Amino acid sequence: MKEEKITVIVPAHNEEENISMVLGPLNEAKRKGVIHDAVVVDDGSTDRTAEIVKRAGIHVIQMPVNQGKGAAVLEGIKHAAKNGSYTVVTVDADSLNLTPDQLQGITGTLKKSGKRMVIGYYHEGDPNDEFEKLFSSGIHFSGFRAIKTAWLFKGKPNEGDPFTSKPAKRFVEWATGYGLEKALEAAISDYDLYREKPLWQKSPYRKGKERQDRELAETDEKIRERTNKLKWLLSARQLLKDIREGNGIWGTLTPAQRKERQKLERSILNTTLARLRKGS
Repeated sequence: MKEEKITVIVPAHNEEENISMVLGPLNEAKRKGVIHDAVVVDDGSTDRTAEIVKRAGIHVIQMPVNQGKGAAVLEGIKHAAKNGSYTVVTVDADSLNLTPDQLQGITGTLKKSGKRMVIGYYHEGDPNDEFEKLFSSGIHFSGFRAIKTAWLFKGKPNEGDPFTSKPAKRFVEWATGYGLEKALEAAISDYDLYREKPLWQKSPYRKGKERQDRELAETDEKIRERTNKLKWLLSARQLLKDIREGNGIWGTLTPAQRKERQKLERSILNTTLARLRKGS
């Protein structure tokens, strides 16, 4: 029997603060063979989300403008299908509690249940309390889902627009207009649940997040330093030009002032060279 390919889709919009907490578990899950591929769909971010994802070695699709979570996930589903993957797991970009075991758990539940979708939720209370499970845990808002997507495609996925059937068109309309989670539950009534306790407090990937925060702060500081040096250099050049061309107050000078001007010019040149050497 041919092994089923599993792709994780992460829709992200301006998530440079949190995205590294997801990338670590995804790379480990790929190494362990839990998933086959992972893609982050950068939904028109204006920060460094895409840069961080590329640095981690995860494939990124960059959408030119923000189109919403539903459109981003649909783009990820198309990408997965082109690579022969009709089982996807959606993960929110700010999922601070994600682990490879959870990915294995939710995909395993999907396979065993025979359902078309499994919704993951995090729950610390009584697992038998149906009211608490369904409403307090907010499963209907959960972005952690394993989904079979073959029903969205007609024929080969790499031939034309895949969302051509009537149910698929209705799903696309709902996903981009009313919200992805509502659209999924309207289109797929036969879903199951996957329960997992929150583990983010002791997640080993928090260290990676803290390291990324430090790197971003250091990069910002370096940019500020270089910008300040550039501003200083430009102002020094302008001052030298004014002195040499006799602009402004430098236009009418006595002989004594001219000597002082030459000293000032040499001082500025020496200081500029010293600062440039220090910055190189």
